[in-house]
Amino acid sequence: PIDDISGIMNFRPHGEHSLYYPREGIILAEPLGCWNKEAAMEYCTGMRNFISQLPSVPSRWCRIIDLSQYELHTPDVPALLNRLARWTSDQGCVVHSYIFSNTLQIQTVDEMFESIGARYFSADDREEALAQCQQALLEQRR
Repeated sequence: PIDDISGIMNFRPHGEHSLYYPREGIILAEPLGCWNKEAAMEYCTGMRNFISQLPSVPSRWCRIIDLSQYELHTPDVPALLNRLARWTSDQGCVVHSYIFSNTLQIQTVDEMFESIGARYFSADDREEALAQCQQALLEQRR
């Protein structure tokens, strides 16, 4: 019998994501399925790499997070996403616009942004989220 299997367990990511750049200064993230910590880590790394590989990263930009195809996550995921939200804000993200599909997502994001002292917008769909972001970017240029 094995008393301590923690060193043996090697978890694979469960859950996926896609990242897009639909308009200048706007990044669209689409998490899919159920996530474990490893999937969240891949997403965080993917977001950082995506931003660093953009042809020209504006000093002020926005992030849309479309959670319409996102289901659940393990309890350790919100802490990682919290750090990512703080990092994106530090990198010039002026708006985080979320498209929710359930109340658990809203509660999780509320707690996450309350803990980092930032705010986010909620949108019904991508068109509304894009409009929020475009308006925020216009206001930043004034």
